[in-house]
Amino acid sequence: MGAQQTTDGGYAFAGYYFQNTIYDERAWLVKTDSTGKVQWDKIYGADVQYSDRKFLSFQQTSDGGFIAAGFTNEYNNGYTSMWLVKTDSNGNISNCGDVKTASDTSSTATVNSNK
Repeated sequence: MGAQQTTDGGYAFAGYYFQNTIYDERAWLVKTDSTGKVQWDKIYGADVQYSDRKFLSFQQTSDGGFIAAGFTNEYNNGYTSMWLVKTDSNGNISNCGDVKTASDTSSTATVNSNK
């Protein structure tokens, strides 16, 4: 979760969106221009009851997209997964992966902007 200024002078915000009253939190990423006008607003993860998907950290990448890290938790299945999502500059997912674990886990992202 958090906010940061982007390379074009705008801002990006990441966190989660509470979908409804059936324990469904979904990851959320918003990009604005330098005046705060929303350029795009994306919610990530399937609409599944009793599940969470949250971004805990994110970073803009050299291609103008974002890499976000966090976790997914599906209470019906009893597992939590570390979750990594790469987007293009419009917030569309270009790559996504998770690592399932039997215990509570989360992840953060560190991006080397020199590569």
